[in-house]
Amino acid sequence: MDGQVGGGSLRRSRSGGSVSERKNALENGSAESGRWTSTPRPSTMSGDRTVKRLRLSKALTIPENATVREACRRMAARRTDAVLLTDSNALLCGILTDKDITTRVIAQELKLEETPVSKVMTRDPIFVLSDTLAVEALQKMVQGKFRHLPIVENGEVIALLDIAKCLHDAITRMERAAEKGKAMVAAVEAMEKHWGTTISGPNTFIETLRVQMLRPSLSTIIEENSKFVTVSPTDSVLTATKKMLELKISSAIVTIENKPQGILTSRDILMRVVTKNLSPESTPMEKVMTPNPECGTVDTPILDALHTMHDRKFLHLPVVDRDGFIVSVVDVIRVAHAAIATRVGDDIDKSHLPQILYEDEDHDKVILASDGDLVAAVDHARQAGLKSLRLHLDHSGLGRRKKGRESGSLEYAHKDAWAAAYSTVAAGAAFVAGIGVMAYLKRSAA
Repeated sequence: MDGQVGGGSLRRSRSGGSVSERKNALENGSAESGRWTSTPRPSTMSGDRTVKRLRLSKALTIPENATVREACRRMAARRTDAVLLTDSNALLCGILTDKDITTRVIAQELKLEETPVSKVMTRDPIFVLSDTLAVEALQKMVQGKFRHLPIVENGEVIALLDIAKCLHDAITRMERAAEKGKAMVAAVEAMEKHWGTTISGPNTFIETLRVQMLRPSLSTIIEENSKFVTVSPTDSVLTATKKMLELKISSAIVTIENKPQGILTSRDILMRVVTKNLSPESTPMEKVMTPNPECGTVDTPILDALHTMHDRKFLHLPVVDRDGFIVSVVDVIRVAHAAIATRVGDDIDKSHLPQILYEDEDHDKVILASDGDLVAAVDHARQAGLKSLRLHLDHSGLGRRKKGRESGSLEYAHKDAWAAAYSTVAAGAAFVAGIGVMAYLKRSAA
């Protein structure tokens, strides 16, 4: 299953009506909101490409009453891992992917010659218009956990976008974030030097900035009990597909003594097993696997993993620990999610940011709305002999603020405090606090 569920720019309903008719109804303000769902375009960084500017592949389309065997034959001939299905009115009604074939057909031991694609396809796939930003298309695929997205122009499906085509945009996004992160770290280091303060400890503000903003590693996106399929070289392909179905993933790692020896993905099963008419039940993994797969480590930066997957056209990357034992498998969706989740600088919607506050000696929560406020807060903490300056987040939009130590006056801040003043150091603090890290600016020993 390609997992195409959830929101989207436009969604085709199960009822009748052509794509162009419904598009016109939407643009003309039709009240039939149940037929189409639309989401406003979020604010994004300038310079992003639209999906139309990507190297799109023309979509392979077949009738929904075709057999799975015919679909696989057509997919192999085109070297593609997804096909769009149309109903009797020639309207888009579904999508069939390599993962669907692996988990819904092979793992269920259905006969390819007798199973119509309509029985195992994902119905009513989400699609986007051709002028959609590539980053937005990537976000939809990541959020919906699917790799393929039909592209519509003038009411017609013109192409099928694979998530791999969006990796360049994910890389660009993460590199931009790293550049802004460097500026934030430099600003904090400058403050440290100015105040003669050493910020130390394993979870300090500045170190968190370095790790989370400059070179976050794969360890930050791997869950503690990560689920992945492992099989032995002599296990059958059928055994692997049943495990893949159970865990709802699309790859299996062949291991010996818990060290990776090979990998087999749902695309491999389609191209090397199904289209070659091999029996999944009698074909051993070692016969069709990709031997000695390239692996990442828990310390591999996410950006490096993105480059590897983009340059080598990988969709899955086994991850090993420092001793070479398999600990996880990250797919392109998870790595891309880490990239698009990076939101700093111009890409941050300041109207939706929480307020950053610190706690003074009277246990009052004081808003930090600018660099000057942060400088004043740290200076005050030092003068008051406080051991630390604890930062908090306030999502309510209201809080008490001591406007400045120079004036000593008090005023209540409103929800637009961030929109009025949001700069480099405050942005860094917002980022760190936003990922759940409590930051301390510790006073050095006198």
